[in-house]
Amino acid sequence: MKEDVSKKNSSKRYNPNLGFIGNIEVKVANYLFSAKKARKAYTHAQPVAKRILEKEVEEHFHESKKLTKFLKARDLTFSKKTAKGYKTFTVPCTTTVVPIQKSLFNEVEQASQRLIIAMRKVLQDIYGAKDLESSEFVQSLPDSVKENFIKAISFHEKLI
Repeated sequence: MKEDVSKKNSSKRYNPNLGFIGNIEVKVANYLFSAKKARKAYTHAQPVAKRILEKEVEEHFHESKKLTKFLKARDLTFSKKTAKGYKTFTVPCTTTVVPIQKSLFNEVEQASQRLIIAMRKVLQDIYGAKDLESSEFVQSLPDSVKENFIKAISFHEKLI
């Protein structure tokens, strides 16, 4: 059953069994919420459901906009090379809980651990060196990269 909601009152409670394609409301399958009892979470998902359902949709939206703005202000964006140079993109963020499979979470966690350990070793080497240029890590960089790396760090003196 499809229903155009573009002209309806936009203030409505979150319904986990409805989704949108444009302004068209469609019923969706959901493994967190029971389709038989509207807005009733399965036992395994009750904490997640509480987080989602305790706020209006508009509150989630405004909270997400604030988070996106917060991250943009801290340069947590990305750039893509275009024909006219680089274009900076702001990554939209959401405060809505997005459940993932445990196996995927474990993979992400393991990959993150390797990255954090590598970053820690690099930072220990840089901060433990007499100066930035004498760091073993900096010395191991190719000359073109080394020059850019030193400029970037020197430009942000508070990082040294």
